[in-house]
Amino acid sequence: MRIGLTTPILNNFDQAIDMIYSAKSKHDVKIYIQPQYRVQIPVAAAFNRGIRQALNDGCDAVIVSNDDILYGPDTIDRMVDAIFSADEDTVMVFPTNVVTMLDDPSEILFGDIEANGA
Repeated sequence: MRIGLTTPILNNFDQAIDMIYSAKSKHDVKIYIQPQYRVQIPVAAAFNRGIRQALNDGCDAVIVSNDDILYGPDTIDRMVDAIFSADEDTVMVFPTNVVTMLDDPSEILFGDIEANGA
């Protein structure tokens, strides 16, 4: 299965790199960076452009993400499972924010933690 992940990036390069690094999955994840730092368009337009690019490339699902998100080890796989097991009226799923449960948010990237929820 092919998953598109789109994010606009204006000037938050450090956190964007961490977001991309954390976007791990058993599926093929293709990143669609919307370079707000080059061409500033409204953020909604940037999200829509990324969604369109992913769908045109044949992605089965698209994740719309801010550039300051960190994905837990199974988050993307759980989101994909949730959307494909949902009824046909479901168009969106979202992960649970566990960052407040951590002493250091970088534990998501580099720790041996197990997050509760997706």
